[in-house]
Amino acid sequence: MSYATRLANVVTRTMNAKQAAKAVYAELRSIATEEGCNPDKEVMIRAPGEARHYSDDTCWCVAYEAGDYQWAVGASHALCDALGKIVEPYYSFDLCFYPSED
Repeated sequence: MSYATRLANVVTRTMNAKQAAKAVYAELRSIATEEGCNPDKEVMIRAPGEARHYSDDTCWCVAYEAGDYQWAVGASHALCDALGKIVEPYYSFDLCFYPSED
């Protein structure tokens, strides 16, 4: 099953940005483990205001750097459909969930 499908299956339209980010984070940790990666090193989550690898700190950021090439691009489309809110990659290995969309 693709990342996009798996991630879209763990969210619902009633979730806010925090809930969706945490659900996606948990699923990405599972994916990382299945792929033989250490999720403690390869998967991260940052709350709004926390330091991250880019300057926009207004969103929940979830990243999986060891994932398939550009996994977040396809996943963002599936998550937008599943949540009914904007979810976008900053780079191709992370996703931004915006509290302003709640």
